[in-house]
Amino acid sequence: MASVKLVVPDGSMEQVVTDMLTRSHILSGLKEPRTKYAPSAVSFIETIRYQRPQIIPQLVKRGRYDLGIAGEDWIAECGVDLPILFTIPRGRSTMLPVRIVLAVKHSAYGSITDLPRGCTVVSEYPLISKRYCQQHGREDIEIVSCYGHSEAIEEYDAEATIELTERGDSLRAHNLREIDTLMTSNTVVVANPESMENPESRSYIDCLVALIAGAWKAQQLIYLIANVPRALVQDAATIMGGMKAPTVSPTTKDTLFGVAAYVPLDRHVDVILELTKIGITDIGTFESGIVTSTE
Repeated sequence: MASVKLVVPDGSMEQVVTDMLTRSHILSGLKEPRTKYAPSAVSFIETIRYQRPQIIPQLVKRGRYDLGIAGEDWIAECGVDLPILFTIPRGRSTMLPVRIVLAVKHSAYGSITDLPRGCTVVSEYPLISKRYCQQHGREDIEIVSCYGHSEAIEEYDAEATIELTERGDSLRAHNLREIDTLMTSNTVVVANPESMENPESRSYIDCLVALIAGAWKAQQLIYLIANVPRALVQDAATIMGGMKAPTVSPTTKDTLFGVAAYVPLDRHVDVILELTKIGITDIGTFESGIVTSTE
């Protein structure tokens, strides 16, 4: 039987990705700290390996891995074109995507055109930075590559940094302010194009993406079920809503029905409140594991 190889990021997104793979029952244990291989619970996964986010797009493009989880920032920096199969709509510590920004200390600088001729800009993204400078007619700017801590611009005698930020905390801590946004970056599930063309590999890839997407969706939902008198079934169904429609099932009592639905986690208390207002008191809630849907 054929198999697929999966590569996922270590570092800032590692815990988010690990939690999602665990919820989707793809990952069955912790990674080995030296080799960075992790055990899989899925029979057709040959390998799960954690790697530096910076190199994942190239590894997937070269076919070293069939499927990968990568940042759009590093896909752009590597300059590769990969099929994006699912977007994980959150950043490292919030529900916001991260951004690559131009940040400065000097109060006189309001845009890249204000930077001195021949100045230095430090960045972990030299190719993105170079393209950005070229687009604004600033080929004179020297881009200095660094490997983290690019906010410390004084260490590089730089006038500015092109830096990844989510909430801006690190920039503010270094007395930097954003003056432009180069791009917004999400964490995405990508695939090797040749693996996508292989029917057997494609079926495995589609299954894994459905599990990952389902685990993500389940984190946003809670399963709610209530015993509802016959006369209140329609009202309860309207209140609960559900992904497409609630499920209504008979119980052992002719006068009671079970009404169940997936409810958004951020409004399930409001739903319970509305149910209690119409006289429904037998209500249960359950966390979901994986929720797949055609929408």
